[in-house]
Amino acid sequence: MNRFEKTVAEYLEREGAKSTPEIQYSLRHKYYIGSVKSVGTKMHASRYFRKVDKVKLTGKNGGRYAVAVWEVKKHE
Repeated sequence: MNRFEKTVAEYLEREGAKSTPEIQYSLRHKYYIGSVKSVGTKMHASRYFRKVDKVKLTGKNGGRYAVAVWEVKKHE
């Protein structure tokens, strides 16, 4: 598990399932973890997280888009 995965896993275990923008916004003050798109790409590629839902948001310019909600995978 790399530093990004460890940091996000600790955050999600403490806070519960969160959307990609919430993860990026909450951790950007401590680490540079990239844009919302790059965070989503890293989360999708990692074997430690799973996508549980999608949330539709409205952007500042009025555009609508969907973002993933993530949680830490449970190991059986």
